[in-house]
Amino acid sequence: LKENEKLYISLKATEISERNSHQPDRYILGLPSDKGKFAVQDFGDFIYLDKAAKQLNYYKINPNRIDLYLDCLFEFNAIINDWVDNTGGEIIIDNQTNNFKLHREPIK
Repeated sequence: LKENEKLYISLKATEISERNSHQPDRYILGLPSDKGKFAVQDFGDFIYLDKAAKQLNYYKINPNRIDLYLDCLFEFNAIINDWVDNTGGEIIIDNQTNNFKLHREPIK
C-alpha cells in the first residue's frame, strides 16, 4: 500500500445504526468489499476525538530510534507475558480511565 491508500475504513457506530446510540464513542474498523459493504474487523471506544481521527494514519519510526523502539516494545511484551504466566492469564484494560487492572491472584 502507498502511504495515502487506506486498507481499512473507520465508521462511527452511531452512523451505522441508531441502535448504537448508547455507545457514542464506538468506532468500527471495517475491511471494504467491492460490493460497497464492509466486513467488521474490530471495534473500540475512543473517548478522545483526536485519537479517533488518527486511527488509520500511517506512522514512521525514525531509523535512528528503531533500536530504542524495539527494546521498549520487547520489554513491554516480556512484562505482559510474565504477568499472564503468573496470574492465570487475566488482564483487564479499562479504556474509560486508561488504567490497566492486573489481578494478582491466580484465576481458579
